[in-house]
Formats: sequence, structure tokens, C-alpha cells
Amino acid sequence: MVTTVTVASHVTHGFDRYYVRTMLRAATPLLVHTKWAQVKDIPQKNTDIIRFRRYSLLSAATTALTEGTAPSGQTVTVTNVGGTVDDYGDFIQYSDWVDYVSPDPVLTEFSELLGQQAGNTLDQLCRNVMNAGSTVQYAANRAGTSSIATGDTLTRAEVREAVRTLQGNNTTKITKMVNPGAGFNSSPLNACFVGIVSDDTLFDLKGETGWLPVEEYASKNDLMEGKTTLPLSLKLGEIVYN
Repeated sequence: MVTTVTVASHVTHGFDRYYVRTMLRAATPLLVHTKWAQVKDIPQKNTDIIRFRRYSLLSAATTALTEGTAPSGQTVTVTNVGGTVDDYGDFIQYSDWVDYVSPDPVLTEFSELLGQQAGNTLDQLCRNVMNAGSTVQYAANRAGTSSIATGDTLTRAEVREAVRTLQGNNTTKITKMVNPGAGFNSSPLNACFVGIVSDDTLFDLKGETGWLPVEEYASKNDLMEGKTTLPLSLKLGEIVYN
């Protein structure tokens, strides 16, 4: 008499594995660009365009006045900076049957994926606007990106040169950053210049003399997520230099 026995290899993978219902966490990037935006709301049913205005500084009045004679006076120059609202969005297609039969919390997971996508999208859009600026400093005084060679890295001297340029143009230091969340609240910071660098650039900076890890700070009251530093007379970094 032949006896047929069901062994483990006959059982499909849905039953011969222990299923952990806690989902694995996907790797997500550190979002850094939107922290330094100037956030303004446009009231609903108004327009999709916003305009900021800036008055240029007046030159110093170094000529002494003559009694009884009015000075020539100055004209004011106004610069308009505009922005247009655009719509961005996405969705994940799935049927109600997937939600019914799947052991995974699909709605929760899909919502989290779309939330992470939304944050990453907004961060990259802000990055693109920042990178479109016309004031650029290339390593080793190169003429452009295509001229940069392998040994042209961001160094302490390059950072000092960038700070000199900022200070020479009367650039206002940043004193607050936008906090993540539904609102647009901000946190105060010690006055600083902020620089955002890639992981490869950070690797080079950590080899510079005077590099100071954040864990060695004398005070940790002004730490930000993703912050690291090299002592200078500034903070440059999200990556941040002191």
C-alpha cells in the first residue's frame, strides 16, 4: 500500500513562510531645500501669481550740504520678483479587491508613499529654483561645470571665498528655518549662511583641517537635522559651518 504524504515542499509560499505584517521601511532622502524658503500664502479665489518688491539701497550721501541749498535728491529703484502657482500631484491605482484580500495595510502604505513623494517633489522643485541663480562660484576658479576636473573639490578655502562674496554683496544672514509639518512655522537660528552639499562633497569636507563633528559641539542648542560643521566665521551647510 502506497501512502501519499504531503511534505513542506508541496505547500505554496503563502503557507510555508511566517509573514511579518510590519512593513519594511523604504530608504528616503533627507529633504533640505524647503527649510530655507520664504513661504507666503495666496488667498483662495484671488490669483495664481504672487509678487515681491525690493527697493534698492541708496548710495551714501558724502557731500556736505550748503546752507540754504537743497541737495539734488535721489530716485528710487524698485525690483519686482514674481512667482506663479503650479499644480503637482500623483496617485496609485489599485482596486478595492486588493484592499479586501491583501494582508498588507495597503491604504496606509500607499498614503505614506505618496506623502514621501510629495515632500521629495517639493524639495526638488525648490532645489531647481535655487540652482538657477546666476551668481556661481566654481572650484579652482573654473569657467563652468564642464571644466571642473577630478581634483577640484570643495575646500575650506573655497568656503571662505564664498563667504567673502556673500559678505561683499551685503547678503543678509539667515536667522530662521521653516519647520516640517502642515503649517509654515519656523525656528530661530543664530545668524548664519547656509550651504547644502552632496554626500560626495561632504566626504571631501570631512578631510579638511578643523573639521568638527556635531557631537563635539560645546552647545547643542542650535542643531538641525542633517547638520555637520567645520569651524569658520559662518555656518555653511546643512552642512553647516560655524
